[in-house]
Amino acid sequence: MFSASMINQMLSAAGEDVIRMNEGFQNCCGSMMFTRRHVGKDMLTGEVYDEEEQNKLYRHSVPFSNEIYEQSFGGDFCTHEKNASLVPLFQRFHLMMDTQAIPVSLCISQADKPVYIFRSSGALQEGWVNRTPMIRFIWKDDEWVPHIKVSFLQNQLDEKASWIYAVRCFTSHRELSMDEWKQDREEKGLSSKVFQVNQSKLNPEFIDYVKSRFPIDSENNDVFAEWIEDTESFMTRRVMTKLVSLENFLVTNRWFCDLKMKIHRLKTDSEGSDAERKMTIILNELLNTQTKMFTEYCSTLSSMVDTEKFIDSLTFE
Repeated sequence: MFSASMINQMLSAAGEDVIRMNEGFQNCCGSMMFTRRHVGKDMLTGEVYDEEEQNKLYRHSVPFSNEIYEQSFGGDFCTHEKNASLVPLFQRFHLMMDTQAIPVSLCISQADKPVYIFRSSGALQEGWVNRTPMIRFIWKDDEWVPHIKVSFLQNQLDEKASWIYAVRCFTSHRELSMDEWKQDREEKGLSSKVFQVNQSKLNPEFIDYVKSRFPIDSENNDVFAEWIEDTESFMTRRVMTKLVSLENFLVTNRWFCDLKMKIHRLKTDSEGSDAERKMTIILNELLNTQTKMFTEYCSTLSSMVDTEKFIDSLTFE
């Protein structure tokens, strides 16, 4: 999404040390699917270490690696501990240059609201967005269009199905009563959902309800921990994702315009090298370009939704 001439001009002005860093980053982007071929190698610098130094190589991941790569090891890279300061630089480099996404976080309250999107069938699907969502630019109709990643369950669960999925590990115990749970919650004016808004995490208060029906001892604590892990893992496998254009997303989620969005600039490491300082400046300049593209696109949607407040609430940190 950044022109080659713009990038080359920035790199040339920064000097040979930054050009070499850029080449190392580019090489790493192209080889992360083949990390097993790089045993003993710092993938950001290309330096190979002997056996005594290999225990100082640490594995890291790029942002949204589990959503971009199909293989579990995709998006991983190794670097020596002495080059740890390169890690946030490369992660931002990959996010902006390779994923074409913008680094943001949303100020969403604890009582997260569900979002709604249209599926290809025309049906309205309930879903959710993360506090650090993937807002990715996709080239469409001769322009870069921002899309937001929405997660949802393959099939929406009704109340009874949610209960069955949650208590399936405790089916032999009659102490668990869906009616009792619902009645207690309704009397307190609270939600009786057993899963949180994102439907892959158990409601902490439901966990407390289950625990209250069983003796508290160390053995049961292990059982509860395993139940939570198994249940949430099971539900996570049912989660699907979809990149939705910001225009279509805001039409069905107008309240989203009231949220504050923080855009994260890189901070210069006072102990870092001169090349790292210059690469930080370049990446922040590119972020300014990206943010300008984002706000200009949002301003074109003003006839459909009130995006003025949305744009004004953008803050840098």
